[in-house]
Amino acid sequence: MTQNIKPNLRYQAIVFDFDGTLVDSNSIKREGFFKVVAGHQGGISRITKILCSSSGDRLSIMEAYIKSCPPSILPAKTNAQILTQVYSDYVDYQVANAPAISGALELLIALSEGGLSVYLNSATPIDSLRKIIKQRGWDKYFNSIFGSPTTKYEALVKICDITGLAAKDVAVVGDGQDDRESATLMGCHFFSVGEARGATLGEHVFNFKQLANVFLSLPD
Repeated sequence: MTQNIKPNLRYQAIVFDFDGTLVDSNSIKREGFFKVVAGHQGGISRITKILCSSSGDRLSIMEAYIKSCPPSILPAKTNAQILTQVYSDYVDYQVANAPAISGALELLIALSEGGLSVYLNSATPIDSLRKIIKQRGWDKYFNSIFGSPTTKYEALVKICDITGLAAKDVAVVGDGQDDRESATLMGCHFFSVGEARGATLGEHVFNFKQLANVFLSLPD
């Protein structure tokens, strides 16, 4: 451990969301749906309506899309699983190569040097998430990685079980409503970043330099 970087023991485990929190990938994931259905007659308008009304995972969105389509506009033998795989192949590659949010990688490195336990908690399917993190070379920064079908709340329960920590000793960092709700339900402290969806009026939204000052005792 680097001598000049020490953990601030107020929080003994840090849990990060991924998309929109550590990596600038929210738009990539949304645009991926349009790319997959662009060749279908009326595909863009159908998927737009579904995305406006659904907060499900990629498979459930594709299932809803298939149900919305007259069979005549779909290529032969097309189903939700096939479209989901096409989506995943495209999006996973793009996300693996997407730019990190400013200061995110530097904070992960500092937390690792400071000896803190760090976890990743994402709604991305776990196999895709592991592949993306390995391709980015970030697997060394996380004690464990959690993705769907495990929910964000279930992952926080597992993290507290693994570490033996009380929820109040765990910090959650995210940009989404699901991050906020899971942290609140578990009793963890939540730090809002990025788009800060669901933030209340006047709520502070953190950048990564500020988070470093919260989680670490840095040299002057």
